[in-house]
Amino acid sequence: MPVQSLVPRLPPAAWRILGADALSAVGTGLTLPFLMVYLHTVCGFAVEVAGSVLATFGLVSLVGNPLGGWLSDRCGPQRPLVAGLALSALGTAGWAVVSQPWHAFTAATIAALGISVCWPAQSALLASVVETHQRTSVFSVGHMTLNMGLGTGALIAALLVDPRQLGTFTLLYLLDAVTFLAAAGIVALGAPLSGAGSTRGPQEGAALRDRQSGYRHVVRDGVLVLLWLITALLVTAGFAQFHIAIPIVAVEAGVPAHRLGMIFAVNTIGVVVFQLVALRMVRSRRRTRVAMILAVLWAMCWCIVILAVRLPPGPLVLATLLTASAVFALGEVLLAPTLPALVNDIAPERLRGRYNGAHTLAYTVGFVVGPLLSASALGNGETVLLLVGLTSVCLATVPLIYVLERRLNPAVNLTPGRLAGSDISDDDPNVSTPAR
Repeated sequence: MPVQSLVPRLPPAAWRILGADALSAVGTGLTLPFLMVYLHTVCGFAVEVAGSVLATFGLVSLVGNPLGGWLSDRCGPQRPLVAGLALSALGTAGWAVVSQPWHAFTAATIAALGISVCWPAQSALLASVVETHQRTSVFSVGHMTLNMGLGTGALIAALLVDPRQLGTFTLLYLLDAVTFLAAAGIVALGAPLSGAGSTRGPQEGAALRDRQSGYRHVVRDGVLVLLWLITALLVTAGFAQFHIAIPIVAVEAGVPAHRLGMIFAVNTIGVVVFQLVALRMVRSRRRTRVAMILAVLWAMCWCIVILAVRLPPGPLVLATLLTASAVFALGEVLLAPTLPALVNDIAPERLRGRYNGAHTLAYTVGFVVGPLLSASALGNGETVLLLVGLTSVCLATVPLIYVLERRLNPAVNLTPGRLAGSDISDDDPNVSTPAR
């Protein structure tokens, strides 16, 4: 199957946003793997101080995510996205001149605020510049290009960085700042990005009432609250653990440190390779059923890691962890076409920013709670107990997803795809989407 046949047709505005995001992801890939090393080894901060600096990202994001959603509804998502990217550039550049702990906390606060505002604003903007039937595609492609950018940045950094030379780290953080500024320019310059399905006319009164109620309207939406809970649980037991639990198991099993990169490379390559294939495979299927498969695959991943714990040290442990990483990637590619797209399909146009802000907050909560739980378990030598718990949490989301399915409008839950008895695909501009 030709690769170009897998790439969905999206409007130029969507590709412009995705391109900017991929560029900033290259910069993030340059620096993210080395931040702890930079703070502890190069800057000379104690591990506890460096860890506290990293924790600042999660704490600031608890404020930044709702703020980004609110700003997106107040003045449109394009302006908060540009402002967030500019703030991210400022904070990232600040890492290059860190010499005292308060410098690091200041840089972390500014960068975290910018990034946490960007996320809901970008999701709202992407959802608004495409037609309803294209949202599944645009979020899937966005997840793929994000991973491509992160992987590319990590490869470049591996060639440039030298832990013995401060100058190489300074270069990385300045390059990261430049990518954020370039992304801001791409989003800000050129034709204004306007929504394809914005709400006007008769709904203006409802828009005013909803804006006045703000997040109170959002938290009263039972479907969104259930989506939020499912997302928070999956992130806590999934994304938040992947870069913690698997490396710990690998190190305890005697896997050489330089082999750890292979585990993460398999995941990144898997996402890039499988994402567009998964997008085609989930067409015309219920998003909730796809999300159930995601939860089961992540549970399988942790079961495979448990197997690795039980194996004697040797090459078989690495092979088992590589398999677990690939299985995790298979589940990961099913997330973008389901939960983020659902959030934007149930969101009123006038509250799209707040809905995305709330949903993004579920990721932030998961990334804050997840490491705390794993640190407690691993610190007490309860590796297997942690892995069993992660497996159980993933499986526990399956009945919750089924409850969500019962509460969703079937037309909203169905992933756009080929119409029955027709050769028209969901990318065809003449296809109409069933009304909710």
